[in-house]
Amino acid sequence: MPAGADGTRNRRWARITGRIYPPANRFWELIYLSVCLLVYKLNTNPEKKFQRAMTTCQISYLPIGARNTNEEVNQAIDIISRFDLETEVSDMSTTVKGEFSEIINMIDNLYREMENEHKEFRLDIDLLSSKAYS
Repeated sequence: MPAGADGTRNRRWARITGRIYPPANRFWELIYLSVCLLVYKLNTNPEKKFQRAMTTCQISYLPIGARNTNEEVNQAIDIISRFDLETEVSDMSTTVKGEFSEIINMIDNLYREMENEHKEFRLDIDLLSSKAYS
């Protein structure tokens, strides 16, 4: 009796792949199973699963009508540095990298804290999507 004539091969194939009928010959069956295994490993890889989607944000805080602009800018940088984000401060702006939700939370806190202190300011924000890193 040929292999699988009793249905055991088809049942085994269905259990492994979730499909009812196997490919026409053994060669393609092995290729298909190899691809299924590769896809399974990629989808269940814990390192890939927990990678953070990195978003980049460039922030320029511009005090309006302030007597001591350096003090206000330093206050804004202190607020930004409270968050778990990669931060790079330069002369004209601050670049922040991290998860999108954390960046939005940081921007919200920065705006609200400076607004609550009755500061007049302009906040320029540029976002680079996480897909740009792919």
